[in-house]
Amino acid sequence: MDNKSALLTIASFTQALAILLFIAVLYFAREVFIPIALGALFAFVLSPAVNRIQRLGISNVVAVIITAGIVFSALSAFLFAIWLGLSSITDELPKYRGELKSKVSLVQSAIKGVGGNLAILSEDVAGAVENVDASEETSGSVAHASGETSNPVPSVLERLLGTSTKDKANDGSSPKSPLYVTEATSGRVDVKTWAGSAAAVLGPIGTAGLVTVFAIFGVLYRDDLRDRFTSVISRGNYVVTTEAINEASNRIGKYLVAQVILNVSYGFTFAMGLLVIGYFFAPDGKFPYVLMLGTTAGVVRFLPYIGPLIGAAVPALMSVLMFPGYSVLIAVVVLIVLMELISNNIIEPWLYGSSTGVSPVAVIIAAVFWAWLWGPIGLLLATPLTVCAVVLGQYVPRFKFLAMLLSEDVQVKPSVRGYQRLLSGDDHKFSDFITEQLEEKKTPELLEKVVVPIVKLVLNDDDRHGSSDLVLFERLGNGLVKAGVLPDPAIPSEPESSTEADKEIVEAPPDKRHRVAAIAASHLGEEIVLKAIGHNFRERIRLDVFTSDDLPDRQSADIVERQFDLIVVCVIPPNGAPQARFWCKSLRSAGYRGPIIVSCLGRFRDFDKLFLGFRRRGANWLTTTVPQTCNKIRSVLSKSVKSKAEPPIHVENKPFLELSTQP
Repeated sequence: MDNKSALLTIASFTQALAILLFIAVLYFAREVFIPIALGALFAFVLSPAVNRIQRLGISNVVAVIITAGIVFSALSAFLFAIWLGLSSITDELPKYRGELKSKVSLVQSAIKGVGGNLAILSEDVAGAVENVDASEETSGSVAHASGETSNPVPSVLERLLGTSTKDKANDGSSPKSPLYVTEATSGRVDVKTWAGSAAAVLGPIGTAGLVTVFAIFGVLYRDDLRDRFTSVISRGNYVVTTEAINEASNRIGKYLVAQVILNVSYGFTFAMGLLVIGYFFAPDGKFPYVLMLGTTAGVVRFLPYIGPLIGAAVPALMSVLMFPGYSVLIAVVVLIVLMELISNNIIEPWLYGSSTGVSPVAVIIAAVFWAWLWGPIGLLLATPLTVCAVVLGQYVPRFKFLAMLLSEDVQVKPSVRGYQRLLSGDDHKFSDFITEQLEEKKTPELLEKVVVPIVKLVLNDDDRHGSSDLVLFERLGNGLVKAGVLPDPAIPSEPESSTEADKEIVEAPPDKRHRVAAIAASHLGEEIVLKAIGHNFRERIRLDVFTSDDLPDRQSADIVERQFDLIVVCVIPPNGAPQARFWCKSLRSAGYRGPIIVSCLGRFRDFDKLFLGFRRRGANWLTTTVPQTCNKIRSVLSKSVKSKAEPPIHVENKPFLELSTQP
């Protein structure tokens, strides 16, 4: 391992260790970080309202007081309404005792019916096992010889169903089933139990107080905290830091506003649905506690994944307890399923859009991770914290992997994705990938941004094992054929490129299509690109592809004899430029007087020097992209290319304007 690889390994190990240490700090210091994170979240929620009030000419302090008062009043009213509703439900539960007993007995009878059948089957199997054991005892065993009693082995069904008669309860009837006696506790109050109960009650109250303090002071001094935070983490790069903070704030703000709108709409619609269900299915024509159930269903949806389950379980349980039969329960379940389908598949994608920039898979992973780390509070904070991680990965190169893993926008280049599918050997997935790209791009753009980079990856990947360049190029060609970018070789569309075929074409009625010779300078990837270009122009030109299988000076005479209207020489670096220059020189030496386009696909620092090198050897134009090549072919053939132009011999004496490469 060289020094560079060792340094990269050490850097990766250090970064992984730092991440693990950061996660450990978040876990063990969660009592400190949870109030801060919740306070920051509420500060994000309250800041837009405070800013709106300030625009009315009210001072910052008064605006914060007004906003906090409204929010806390609404929250207190909601909690009080929930408390009243729960108290009323608790008081009315005895009235529904008969309905509950009838439904529980019905379920128990069904379970007993199934359990009874299984018990009978278990007894039959147990009897068969006892018979087998008895036969074994008559044959003589070691246990009988020693005077010990041996119990038959209980069957699997006995163990699962608990029907074994060998092991009784702890009733004290035998030494194997002793009678356990527990000493009754006195009436004294255990200090430890009392302290634990007090901590369980006062702990959430203290956390809520800290969250309130952090939220109020976060909104009150939001500008000062923002300036301090920017100065600390920017390290002099204030522009990037400010843009990152603005983007994170906008994403989180849009997400929270969209979630509030969605949850309020959901709660209102759910309450209206319960009213309709009560009117049509309830005996007295109403569903009780509709306002409380609708509000609860909307509020708990702020908890991802768990919230909708809670909001659905409460009304379903009430419909079981309070209404005879199952019609109300079925109607409530149908209402919940329909609302969830509409909300998840129509409203949420339309309302959220790309406000968070987090992929759906990343949202699920983040919810599981933060719920494990911080419990239900982590579940509430999962999406905002993941948004901050995505923004951090987009603006800080060291944390780019976060954007790669969590961002909604696919950070992997299409060429890399296509190359990975080629390496995996799955031709079906690669052809589907090309088809998807064709829905977004035209053929020249697809060749430029996907196919040509894949060819370069194939040529430059020296660390690849198991697949040669020829195999990968063959897979590339097959995938392009299935996607319709290349012509299917099994379907003959025109005569083979031979001298006899050319004579037949000359003698036949004139074809409106132009005849173009395409030359692949050095490898099969260039041939694939040229065939794709010809297939794109198949209604206007007939393109014959020549490869470097034979020497250029031997093929040049054949190309000149066929009298092509245009010659295109394709070069895909890193190699091929010397071969292309030799092709141009050989074609001119063989007597070709038509136009020659050299398509050198790539970015070059010394473009003028490269162009002059090709021009001195007889090329007329040099293009560097596939769309530019297609435009130049279209431009040249639109003119009367039948009139052959004399090749430039003394280019260095001609004006510079004649060397223009504009398509």
